Amino acid sequence: MAYKIYLCGGMTRLSEEAQKAWRNSVKTEVYQYVNEKDVEFFDPTEHDPTDFASSALEAEAVSMKLDMRNLITSNL
Repeated sequence: MAYKIYLCGGMTRLSEEAQKAWRNSVKTEVYQYVNEKDVEFFDPTEHDPTDFASSALEAEAVSMKLDMRNLITSNL
């Protein structure tokens, strides 16, 4: 069984580097205990909602929908 982990958490007032750093450290930690093929991560910093939207308001709505879908379908 594959586990899906949603890497939610603080992004406000953090640099992009800081946002990615703690998420990468979580992945590294999990891989010490779980085989890589048995876990799937959703990292919101890896998805740019502006790729699917024509305005900032639309990008925010797309981002929220994507986050909610991934949160609901995650195990952790």
